[in-house]
Amino acid sequence: MENLTRENAVKDDFFGVDLDRCIDYLIKCREQGKSVYIMFNGQKLFSCDATVNSIYMQVLGKTKEEFEKDEQEYFSRYREEMTKKREESKANREKWKKIGCKYIFPERVEEWEKCVDITVGGVYGGTDLEKAITAMEMLESGTSFENVCNYIKGINTSGNSASLIKTLILNFSKKGPDFFEHIEGGIDNIDENTRRMIERIRNQNREYQTNEVLAKKGSEWRKRAETFIYPERMAEFERIMRQRAGEKFRGADIELALGAMELLDKGLSFEQVEKFIEDKSNTITGASMAENIVLSFSKKGPEFYESIRPGEATDFVAQLKEINSKLADRQRADRGKKGNVHSQREELTSLVAQKRSLEAELRSLEAELNNSREQTDKTEGQEI
Repeated sequence: MENLTRENAVKDDFFGVDLDRCIDYLIKCREQGKSVYIMFNGQKLFSCDATVNSIYMQVLGKTKEEFEKDEQEYFSRYREEMTKKREESKANREKWKKIGCKYIFPERVEEWEKCVDITVGGVYGGTDLEKAITAMEMLESGTSFENVCNYIKGINTSGNSASLIKTLILNFSKKGPDFFEHIEGGIDNIDENTRRMIERIRNQNREYQTNEVLAKKGSEWRKRAETFIYPERMAEFERIMRQRAGEKFRGADIELALGAMELLDKGLSFEQVEKFIEDKSNTITGASMAENIVLSFSKKGPEFYESIRPGEATDFVAQLKEINSKLADRQRADRGKKGNVHSQREELTSLVAQKRSLEAELRSLEAELNNSREQTDKTEGQEI
């Protein structure tokens, strides 16, 4: 045993996953008369003078008994802290349910409440819920995506917790899909399965947004529109109204178009109405969409559009003029109770056929407008 020294020790390739296994191996080598050393966390541990406490002191700066005592105290404090956090989370459960509902669509409330119950009992005790709610509040108030990203990146959390926060925002925030794509650096950085999930959520959100907007404004819009639009056109207007409610501007272009129709009905000049649209809209696309809604549905729409956009969509404008003229004649005949039932039916049949043709033209025009909107409107979250 006198030959067991550090000077004659040779390196042993033993690899221990923890310190205790390394100590057991070195003591066994010493008992077998082997003078070796092994590497552990960058330190040489020798068999010649290996004892439990000597190696603990070398590696950890404390004896094994001191280490185990400190470890027990640490885990005891950790358990107490986690228990306290869970109790606090349970106390916050109803608060988080209530606050979160301010920033999600009503159709998601039940799903949100279930998610809160599950997350509160999770590893992080619901603290990730609180952070996600703050981020959703920021998004709803109009905070830029970049600033919300900075907030999330600045949170002192593990990678798993940060991922959960982003997932909560994706699934529940009204702007979740767009924000998730932004924080991930664009759609190209997202795998195919997640892309499909994002698109599914985006389509659901569009439907939920439509319901929300129409619940608040639909009746008012219909009532106002009936004053400026021929009855035969109201069904088509309601279809467009529902479509626009689900788009980025949340029907603000419908609101703007109705305001312009009111001014036309009051007899303001076309130039004054055009200026009204320009003043009330912050984007070229918003103004263009409002102008085309006026064109398609206002009784003075074709003449208005022809005045402000001479030479554009001339065939479509001419067709609208012809149909509006017939609808006006029909309206006057109905008011005066003139004509017989047979002639009215014939005229109505003709109008229905023309209406169908017009609807096809409208869909084509709308597709062009949507394409134009995608190309020209680059401002995130901008109102009309």
